[in-house]
Amino acid sequence: MKLEKPLICLWVLIYGLFFNDVSLLGAEGDFKTPVEILTLSAASEKQVNFKGIRKFERHFGKKVYRGKAKVFHQAPDRWRLEFLEPEIRKGEILILDGKRFWRSPRKKVQGFRHRGLRRRLKTKDIELLVSNYKIELEGEEKIAGRKTLVLKCTGKYPGRPSLILLVDVENFLRLKEERLSPDGKITYSVEFEEIKFKEEIPSQSFEPPPGAKMQERLRRSEELSLAQAASQLDFDVLLPNSLPRGFELGRVRIIRRKERKAVLHLAYTDGLAQISLFEGTSERAAPSSDESEILFKGKSISIGERGHFKVLRLKEDHISITLISAIPRRELLNMITSLQKFAPEEEGRNVPVEPPSGKEVEK
Repeated sequence: MKLEKPLICLWVLIYGLFFNDVSLLGAEGDFKTPVEILTLSAASEKQVNFKGIRKFERHFGKKVYRGKAKVFHQAPDRWRLEFLEPEIRKGEILILDGKRFWRSPRKKVQGFRHRGLRRRLKTKDIELLVSNYKIELEGEEKIAGRKTLVLKCTGKYPGRPSLILLVDVENFLRLKEERLSPDGKITYSVEFEEIKFKEEIPSQSFEPPPGAKMQERLRRSEELSLAQAASQLDFDVLLPNSLPRGFELGRVRIIRRKERKAVLHLAYTDGLAQISLFEGTSERAAPSSDESEILFKGKSISIGERGHFKVLRLKEDHISITLISAIPRRELLNMITSLQKFAPEEEGRNVPVEPPSGKEVEK
């Protein structure tokens, strides 16, 4: 009987510690792992209706773009944004009804860049993110008066960005998001100042206001396969034979603009970091004053910076190549110098990863 009191105290201590941990509960009351929370957050926007005020901040080199907008969302894919800030975009409206897209007409404004709608996390993104990043649960925090779970995603390989997500503890909607460069600087953030969840938002909210002059645009064209893209271009498609660790081809599209030659855009991703490869037959522009020419693996490459991104340019026969990403320069050099002609029957092949090699010679 002498042991009874110590045992009770020990049981109370264990009970308290356990329930302190499981205060991070899911909407159904059961404990969620960091990966489960991440997966649920990717699906939340397709399931939740809400309206609120969201502020955003984008860093581009020394420039910082800030803004604020009223946001209306009807699941699964209807959006309306009404800009409140900055002054140059105040009153501008963006509407997406799932198939069509409207925006208030405006002149091209230099000095402000923001798409308004954040990119939705897809299942494939989650798979790559879990494969290439360490996902950790770092406690709780309040955003717009609501309790959120804090997720941090850090790269398993050096030179990768990181991501911090704060998701609603009840419905897993992302209420705040911060993207950090490989050196830990914030490059993009978005956060709700106010949010209310509603059963349904009036359908007229996703229609252009009566009498308003709105520009209608079709949504971005359907993504192509490599073979489909190759059949529509008048030059050979080149693919890198060496990719940085963890990266896969995520999107293929052709950019067509009036009075310009078609450009192929290949977007590679590891679930968070992006690499954009552009190919076309336009003449390669002369290096600007902030670019340098180097010799790498016997090829002359122009290297510059755009914000926190590195920009590499190369002329391969008659094809102009541009590579843009924030990952380490050496990995991009290995990628841009490993280009080989694509054969349609090779689509879907695994791309081997070559170890870093080659000497850089500044010119």
